[in-house]
Amino acid sequence: MAARTLIAAAVLAWAGSARAAEPLPVLDPSPSLRIVLMRHGVRSPTKAPEALAPYADKPWAAWPVAPGQLTPHGAAAMRALGGWWRHALGLERPEAHCTATAPVLVISDSTPRNHASASALVAGLLPGCAAAGHFGLPPGEHDPLFQGRSAADEEEANAAQAGAVPQARLAELQAALIGGDDEAHRQAARAAGRRLLIDLPDPRKAMGTLAENLMLEYAEGLPMPAWGRLDEAGIGRIVELHNAAFEHEWKADRAASRRRASDLLARIAEALRAGDARPFAADAKGPVGAAVFLIGHDTNLAAVAGLLGLDWHDPARPDDYPPGGALVFDLVAGAAGPAVRLSVAMPTLSALRRGGFDGAGDMVVKKVAIPLCGAGPCTPSRFAELARQAIDLKAVLASEPARSFTP
Repeated sequence: MAARTLIAAAVLAWAGSARAAEPLPVLDPSPSLRIVLMRHGVRSPTKAPEALAPYADKPWAAWPVAPGQLTPHGAAAMRALGGWWRHALGLERPEAHCTATAPVLVISDSTPRNHASASALVAGLLPGCAAAGHFGLPPGEHDPLFQGRSAADEEEANAAQAGAVPQARLAELQAALIGGDDEAHRQAARAAGRRLLIDLPDPRKAMGTLAENLMLEYAEGLPMPAWGRLDEAGIGRIVELHNAAFEHEWKADRAASRRRASDLLARIAEALRAGDARPFAADAKGPVGAAVFLIGHDTNLAAVAGLLGLDWHDPARPDDYPPGGALVFDLVAGAAGPAVRLSVAMPTLSALRRGGFDGAGDMVVKKVAIPLCGAGPCTPSRFAELARQAIDLKAVLASEPARSFTP
């Protein structure tokens, strides 16, 4: 990335003296560096309806885009989420930052849904600014920052210990898929050739995928999500199966989390230690007050959580990895010197379905403990050492790929 391109991008500047009218009480108000690791927006299921058909007694919902793509509703919600972050960052006059020399750096993974999510987020961060944009590799190109080691370099994963499956949630999902929770419905589904989750030796991956797909139907605003068999509370309950699948697949399997998130966590830790954005962009000048948005995936959030031993589950907002959800790393001034603090900012299901985040309770924002740091402040050097111990150094690249700028 050329320095002149970063300046031309001018995604936004941190206005330290201009705070939002109602600052968020649990996000640190004046970090010297903020790194926001965010999942992309609402997408269609990654598998076509015919691939999902064996699990349900009714046809799956039709989507307005091809499998795995950001939807128009998802893009609109990401723009609205950009507005939420604009107010959280205290940018009362975003037009004043179109030509700023202290940009917030926005980097997306190379998948089309991530490119589209980043563009929509930036449009909400700096509405009307033609120079705004983000960085990313071309669609389809492997990006180790978000995707970890390439398939050719991967070693066999160590199988994680089998974890408990939330049986009540599994039964509720199964009932939603086949229309009832009694043995008669189960026998009828088997006779019709349906594949029952409760018959699988290990249902975790399938249950996580199917629960997430029903959540996406609700978040997309489809008229009859889950065939009308689950309300918002029910969707919130079954999405815990997706959390449980990720607990097994990413958080508990250290080999998998290290392959996926070593380069990502290494750069986050180094940026916090150095106090600037250069680990993500070699020629970024790293002004005090800079922010970095990394538009990745739910797998990135889960893998980083696994490496650091983080847990932010909230029964009031049970989806641990919703579209647009973010893990926030703040470098703040503490009584004993700089410290690293973590938070999450997660949209609720109702806010995602509505596509707006301007109401009370639309975002769940809470502090996240760093258990490995102990009870006291987590200094940047201590955090960097924890990251170094957690990651696979072989999965950390010596230099970053040359990501191009997309206005």
